[in-house]
Amino acid sequence: MAQLGELYFLVDFTRSYMAVG
Repeated sequence: MAQLGELYFLVDFTRSYMAVG
């Protein structure tokens, strides 16, 4: 489960970064 949570966090962070950029 830890991996899934980490992946989700990474995706959310990337989406936010793309939204800002």
